[in-house]
Amino acid sequence: MKRINRVLMTGLLVVMSLIVSIVACEEVVHADLYQDRIDYYKGKGYTPKNNNNPVVKQILNAEGKPEKFWYKIGGTDDNSKVNRVRANVAYYKNGTDLIHSLYKDGTGTGGLGLKILEQKNATSMGRGFSETGGVLYESPDKFSLVYLNKDGKYVLETLMEPNETSVGIKTEISIWNDTGSAKTYGVMYGHDSCLGPYTYENDRVPIRSLGANKGMYITNTTDVRLNYTFKRYKDNPTNFMGAVYSDGTFNKYTPKNANGTGVDGWTDDAPQKIILNGEDTGIFVKRSPALIPDKGRTFFEFNTGLGLFTTNPELTPEYDEYETLAGKTVEIKGDWFDTEGKANQDAVITGTWINGDLVPYKYKKSTNNPESGNFKLDVPVGNLSPGKYPMTLQIQDSTGRTGSVKVDIIILPNMEIEQKVKGTTTVINSILTGLAGKKDENYEVNLPTITSDNKFLIDTATPGYNKTTGKLTGQWTEAEVAAGKRVVDYYPVPTVKAEPAEYDMLEGDPSKVITGKWTDATKQGGTVEIKKGNTVIGSQTYNAGADNGTWSITIPKAQLDIGENTLTVTLKHNYSSFVTEPQTIKINRMKRVMINYYLAKGPIDKELLPESALAGLNLPKQLDKKVNESIQFSLPNFLVGQKYKLNLSRTGVDASGQINIPVTPTLNNIDIFYDLNQVTVETQFINVETGKAVFENLDSTDRRAKIEHGMKEVGTSIGSLVTENDKKSDGYDFDRMEVKVGGIVTNDGKVGDKPTVITMYFKPKFTIKPPKLDFGEHSLSIFNETKNVEGNPTVEVINTHENANEKITPWKVSGKFSGFKRNGTALGGVVSYDGNSLQTTNDVEIKRDATPNKGKQTFGVSDKMKLDVQGGGSMLGEFKGTMTWILSDEL
Repeated sequence: MKRINRVLMTGLLVVMSLIVSIVACEEVVHADLYQDRIDYYKGKGYTPKNNNNPVVKQILNAEGKPEKFWYKIGGTDDNSKVNRVRANVAYYKNGTDLIHSLYKDGTGTGGLGLKILEQKNATSMGRGFSETGGVLYESPDKFSLVYLNKDGKYVLETLMEPNETSVGIKTEISIWNDTGSAKTYGVMYGHDSCLGPYTYENDRVPIRSLGANKGMYITNTTDVRLNYTFKRYKDNPTNFMGAVYSDGTFNKYTPKNANGTGVDGWTDDAPQKIILNGEDTGIFVKRSPALIPDKGRTFFEFNTGLGLFTTNPELTPEYDEYETLAGKTVEIKGDWFDTEGKANQDAVITGTWINGDLVPYKYKKSTNNPESGNFKLDVPVGNLSPGKYPMTLQIQDSTGRTGSVKVDIIILPNMEIEQKVKGTTTVINSILTGLAGKKDENYEVNLPTITSDNKFLIDTATPGYNKTTGKLTGQWTEAEVAAGKRVVDYYPVPTVKAEPAEYDMLEGDPSKVITGKWTDATKQGGTVEIKKGNTVIGSQTYNAGADNGTWSITIPKAQLDIGENTLTVTLKHNYSSFVTEPQTIKINRMKRVMINYYLAKGPIDKELLPESALAGLNLPKQLDKKVNESIQFSLPNFLVGQKYKLNLSRTGVDASGQINIPVTPTLNNIDIFYDLNQVTVETQFINVETGKAVFENLDSTDRRAKIEHGMKEVGTSIGSLVTENDKKSDGYDFDRMEVKVGGIVTNDGKVGDKPTVITMYFKPKFTIKPPKLDFGEHSLSIFNETKNVEGNPTVEVINTHENANEKITPWKVSGKFSGFKRNGTALGGVVSYDGNSLQTTNDVEIKRDATPNKGKQTFGVSDKMKLDVQGGGSMLGEFKGTMTWILSDEL
């Protein structure tokens, strides 16, 4: 925002005025605002002025020469009273009055005076303000005057004092609101412009423009001019113009059109242009009606200053003050006036201030702009702190003539919204609004209910905050402007948390209780909700008054799927529509898996193992596990000693016996299979000499078949499988028993865990069973006689020996007889076989078999065994003899 307050300064003189604010509102506490204003000036050392004599002030002009002003509040030469609210300024030199703002004698001091505008679009000039009574005070240095008066519920204040920056007198006129409530009103002021002693002509002095809608001036024949410079505002601007008194209208516009919506001016405004001429001319200034708070004021300032005609180039900036924010660039625009410079030659406009010289602006006079034109200067303010910084603008025409003017760069604070945790000094964040900090200036800031990081909620009771629109409105206070910020309280957002955040739910649990904590600094109460997806499956409310607490919500099992359930918990409070960010809760509804132990019955069938088979073992039978979690445990390879053996293939494990099965929602059972730990058992009968099976019997060369015991449980006693008959085999003698498990000899007497072979080893027989030979009883005879063996005695040969060809080895039976004897007396006679005497020292072959086909053979000897008895040689009695039978395998 930019402002005006100064007029151009030529090579001779610069005259300026200063205004601080648009519409100021100063708070007071006295019940009588009129008295408050009097006390205010008394507090500054002002005392009553007992006469109305003008104040004379000597001021150095631009050339350093002393010049004198006199000024007074009042319109006549009457030194004893203030009969008109006028700011009367005169300049004199060497005792000669050269120029006056008002006619100093007679009745030529009429004019518009002070008006109060109570209707914005009024066509009239408003209601006149009382000018009777009141008090006049002067400053301790006698150079400042203030006039105070009261009209009903309004207080008039007129202050005149030397301008602190230029040759001139500053006049500030205020109307204070003492009605007890805000009122809409404005202020209007005007007076005649007369030159010298009052005449008809002097009351019609031309009003000339200073250019750039800056102000106006009057001049006399001595080329001395009196400038009126008015400050203009972007908001509710000060409007000025010459006035035609007779019909109460203004040049080219009326109060109805001068509503303060912009800077009013006229199209032919240029330096020295006559903007009003004719009958009864005067000057006028106005501020349109605005809402003025109780104990506030509407006011304006203008400067009445001295200026001299010159041909030096001049600058008229748009404003005397330029407002900006720190770090920005100010644009200064205005008009230049150059009457002496040469056409088509460079002229320069620049500026100097605390940051150095500005980049020059160059212009050239041409036929299109022979004496005036526009200029623009960019002023980067850099990192200067907020404050007022003076700047001198300079112009130099093509001939070297110069002119200058002063402006102020006002850097305003870029107001911040300081977000603070309510009830603490903790600052959350500071937001630059991009708005200038000016006391009583309206602002509107977007301030959402929640901070951008979603961590804090605005205190919706903040004055000026509209939670529907999310806008903060108000007027900057003096303290806020000084601090450069407005503090707004925030609450930490409510929080909700599940503690713990993960739960396991057994299959047998009917529900699961979820617990946690909440915080809510607003203390307005609310609700904790647990959702599955978008469906609320549990909730609990908490009451207002507390800022934290615990919650407990029961979730029925029916609401949960088998496996991992991802739920969310949120908090909705009653303070606002804010809902906390969903916090994740996980409930693992465990899958119950039954572990079944079976006795396999073939590849398909099964039956449960007896409980006794699992006794003493820490084997799981039922597990509640999370979905995707693995069931892991080790299975023993054997149960009940070695009675049951783990069936690897049907159980689905390797030799390690390790169960490792991931749990799925459909996994209900894990089946473990054991087999009766049985192996094949057989008993074989082996010839110890040949390693071949023995013969089935003595009448055959067929081998004795092994005994197939079938499948027997590991650990079965061998003794229970072997009978006494197993240790017998015709034609053989039992040698020993041997047990092999998986081909390895064992001696534990039990069926092993691999096929078990029981071997009964036998030694083959090679035996002869001789017959009893009885030749019977016979009578003695003197004759030789041959006797036969009685009966049918036979010889039995058993031979189970085999040769390498698995054939029974040949055998031969031979024999010899000792002869019959009785008491040492031999019987006269000889026993022979097949005609061969057996009573010899050599064996007599009786029978042979070169290719036996069975193990036992018998043959009779009665037909070939003879006893030859010698006649007469025998004696009575029983005679015995020994028959020696010889069995051999040598033929």
